Amino acid sequence: MLHIEIDVLKAAKAAKTKHFCDHLLTFQGSNRPDYVYMVMTLLFKDLHKLRSETSDNWFTISTSLRLSMQSLKVG
Repeated sequence: MLHIEIDVLKAAKAAKTKHFCDHLLTFQGSNRPDYVYMVMTLLFKDLHKLRSETSDNWFTISTSLRLSMQSLKVG
């Protein structure tokens, strides 16, 4: 299934979508029968790290909804 993820990233780059970064397309990977992996550049802190930096160690509903909307936005 790794080829699907690669195709999505290439299509996002070709479409010049706003929420995909060119750096994400600098990846290495393998598609062997025993395991599949893809390594990409981390551009900022991951969600776990961001959440742990909040005062309550959790996101508000508003923040969660905004994160969800931004991660799903394509155009």
